[in-house]
Amino acid sequence: MPDSPLLIVLIGAAVLGLLWLRWRRRDRRSSRADFAVRLVGSVLPTDEQEALWDTLTRREKQVAVLAAQGERNADIARKLQISANTVESHLKHLYSKLGVHNRVELARALRGIVD
Repeated sequence: MPDSPLLIVLIGAAVLGLLWLRWRRRDRRSSRADFAVRLVGSVLPTDEQEALWDTLTRREKQVAVLAAQGERNADIARKLQISANTVESHLKHLYSKLGVHNRVELARALRGIVD
């Protein structure tokens, strides 16, 4: 079989694709299980973080606490008797207000502020 550059590129792309899929599945499976482990090394709360917390509405605070505890959007919606879309909207708003991008950063920001 002749050494074809196209064949080498295709095999390389297939291997990269399989590695990416494996990484995505692992990340989804372990995200809830490793949630507490990823919180290690959290920063201590500052007066600025507490001031930002005070800018949230009552409902945003409820959603933030449940999300930081690792609850899924559907579970938060069920507990608060609101729709999953409303939970998503509250998360977008509170992420923006607190300057965070995901639940891990949210949990770090709330550590020590919320008992």
